[in-house]
Amino acid sequence: MMWVFLPLMIVPFRWKSLNTSQWLFTAYYLSYAITFAYFYHQPLSPYLGSFYLGIPAIGYVSFLFPNLQNYYPESAVRMLSIMGLSMAFVVLLYSLLINNGTWR
Repeated sequence: MMWVFLPLMIVPFRWKSLNTSQWLFTAYYLSYAITFAYFYHQPLSPYLGSFYLGIPAIGYVSFLFPNLQNYYPESAVRMLSIMGLSMAFVVLLYSLLINNGTWR
């Protein structure tokens, strides 16, 4: 489950050009990655793995590079990135606290 930290490899190469909102989103993604890697067991289905790994990773990369696509404005791409990571984080916390009863 250490694949969740892979998008953070962008930070050493771009740390000088990150603005405050990008640093805050990096901290938010890092808190998600630590929670997922250390408290959650392996997903039983590959669909859950893609939900817990794919959506937050794509959201993080698209938040840092919203200009990779030209169809939507940058603010819309960043908002969708925040919503994607928040949705995965809420579901992760729900599955940890409600379904399991305790942190693992």
